[in-house]
Amino acid sequence: MNSKYELNDKEYEECLDLAILGIFSIAKPSKHPTSFFIVGQPGAGKTGLSSYVEKSFNETKGEGLVKIDPDIVAIYHQNYEQILREIPESSYEELQKFVRPAIKVIKDMAAERHVNILSEGTFASTDAYMDILRNQTQNGYDIEIDIIAVHRFESLLSAMERQQEKIEYKLPPRTVSTEPHDNAYRKIYTTLRGIAEEGINCRTRIFRRGKNEMLPELVYTSEDETYPNPSAALFEQREQNLRQIIAQKDAFIARIKSLRNRIMQNEEGEVKKVQLEQLDELDQQFLQEISKQESERE
Repeated sequence: MNSKYELNDKEYEECLDLAILGIFSIAKPSKHPTSFFIVGQPGAGKTGLSSYVEKSFNETKGEGLVKIDPDIVAIYHQNYEQILREIPESSYEELQKFVRPAIKVIKDMAAERHVNILSEGTFASTDAYMDILRNQTQNGYDIEIDIIAVHRFESLLSAMERQQEKIEYKLPPRTVSTEPHDNAYRKIYTTLRGIAEEGINCRTRIFRRGKNEMLPELVYTSEDETYPNPSAALFEQREQNLRQIIAQKDAFIARIKSLRNRIMQNEEGEVKKVQLEQLDELDQQFLQEISKQESERE
């Protein structure tokens, strides 16, 4: 059943045309184009990694990039503000009905124009990403997949903190519920496995957060023999992050407490209710993980 926010075919095409106009307004073709995929679940730190990769590319190759960000594409939905205002708790899922097909069209168009591409995403839609990778390979692209390795506890809390910050500054909140967050967290492995099984030629790098958000730390490349494959490197780096969080559990618990106090100052309503429910669930899961690890050490 279609929602009242869903676009008909004509509205979809109009919104897509505006997105294409905005994204390709200064695009220039490259003789040897590169496509960068900045990958991580919501809250992992894709924005910092994206800035780092873009800066490094500009310094080494001296060419521009077309940036394809799902959050930016979503803004071109004609009901964007209404969706955020009326159904903030499910806004992500509603906007994805426009964003997912639009992203595929935009990436295919970018490949056909041979422009350098930098796109942020979660790898959650494996089939769609495989189609995009095949298309770019056929169009002669060098493909690089850059993944930010962050445990779900950290990324989920970061996403919640980001949402609250938007609310406090009276900006449209980037609402992501736990279920799509965790689905994206898992599906990165699925998409990496699909790439390996199909033999798509690409370079993969794994990063972890650095002391500065804009300076992530490179911990693995596909030329590295430290790990058997990118999935193994990603898993181990996430586990390392979890161990760091547990080692500094008081700081993590303090962040949860601080965020809860901030949320309590929000206006009463469904958004506040969902925020508190999700934060309480994260708090409980974190305490259970602490208890589990302490039992294992006994």
